Amino acid sequence: MKIIFYTVLFLPILMQGQTKEKVDLNYNTNSKLEYELTIARDNELLRKERKIGEDSLLTKNGTIIFGTTKDKKLSVYVKPTRDDIEITMIENIQRTCNGAEDSIQNFRDTSNPTISKWLEAKVDKKGRLTSFYRNQEIKDLVSLLFSLPLDKVTLGSSWEIPVNLLQVGPNFNVEKASKFNQAKLEDVFQETGDKIAVISFRIEERVEGVLVSENKKKENGTRKVIYEGDGKFNISLGRWNQLNTVKTEYSNLSLYFPEDITKYKLKLIK
Repeated sequence: MKIIFYTVLFLPILMQGQTKEKVDLNYNTNSKLEYELTIARDNELLRKERKIGEDSLLTKNGTIIFGTTKDKKLSVYVKPTRDDIEITMIENIQRTCNGAEDSIQNFRDTSNPTISKWLEAKVDKKGRLTSFYRNQEIKDLVSLLFSLPLDKVTLGSSWEIPVNLLQVGPNFNVEKASKFNQAKLEDVFQETGDKIAVISFRIEERVEGVLVSENKKKENGTRKVIYEGDGKFNISLGRWNQLNTVKTEYSNLSLYFPEDITKYKLKLIK
């Protein structure tokens, strides 16, 4: 009876001690990796274009918003160097849209005319950007996909992803703004001998205010971005096994789509 009593008494303490185990999430700086990244975008104009069956440059109010109605598939190469980890995203650009390449933001590799360096960046072993000179869109995408917590974390710990997803110009007078940014360690388990971390993401940014057009017309409205999803990070090997997230932009302003969805799927190849 005493054995049972002491077991029941100390079991919660033992379990609490297990959940307090600290894990350090870092990228492996000794091996090259290859991923496949699929970016799928969906909004009212893209849906209309898909019904027509055209693969053309899409515009809203005269501005190019996306190069193709098709999902974008990128090869992502992660290569450690002496000081950094280089991340390169490459796509095949054989498809054209009215004579224009379907990749709006291209960093062309002139050694191969059918290959486009869609993105290049450098991070440290925590996935934090060291190539600070890249534009904000590139920095945000790399941070969303590769940023890790700076400190050791335990089950239930949360941290922020260094991004700013919602940006407005000087013609938008902001009256109210809010931001929630959280990545969270949901679980740690063993899989084929490796320690795996399950990480969830939830970022919400919102602004309310007045949009002033070129002809001085005023329009009250809201813009909101929600980014959420989860992934499995291999702690033992220092790499993502998979990552699935969705970014949804909402607005009731005439300049923007009511709902604009972008899905990201990062899958380890080798």
